[in-house]
Amino acid sequence: MKKKLTVMFGIMAFALLLTKFANAQDKNIKLIEGRKTVIKGEVSDQKDRTYFFKAKEGQNFTIKLIGRDAVFILAAQHTFDSENFTEETKSWSGKLPRADSGEYAIQLSSNYKVASYTLEIMLK
Repeated sequence: MKKKLTVMFGIMAFALLLTKFANAQDKNIKLIEGRKTVIKGEVSDQKDRTYFFKAKEGQNFTIKLIGRDAVFILAAQHTFDSENFTEETKSWSGKLPRADSGEYAIQLSSNYKVASYTLEIMLK
C-alpha cells in the first residue's frame, strides 16, 4: 500500500511539473508608460513564447524585435478570443486597437530551431 501511494504521488508531482513547464512560455509583463522595456530570451520552433500586457485603447505603442530567426504577432485579447492586428513581423508602431479586457499579447515564434531575441517595447 505504501509503495502504491509513493508511485501515485510521484506521478501527480510529475504531471504538475509538466503543466508548469508547458505554461512557462507565457508571461505577464508590466509596461511603464514612457519607459522603454527590454526583454531578452529565446524561442524555439516547437513552442511559441507569449507576453501579455495591459494597456489602453489608442495608446501609442512601438515594438522592435532584434534577432535573426524570430518574428512576432501583436494581438488584442477579447472576452472569448484574441484578434491579431499584425502579421508576422519584426517591428510595429501605432495606436493600440480596442481590446475588451484591456489586455494585449505579443506572440513570438521561431523560423529556426532556437532563436535568440531582444524585444524593445515602448508604451506612450
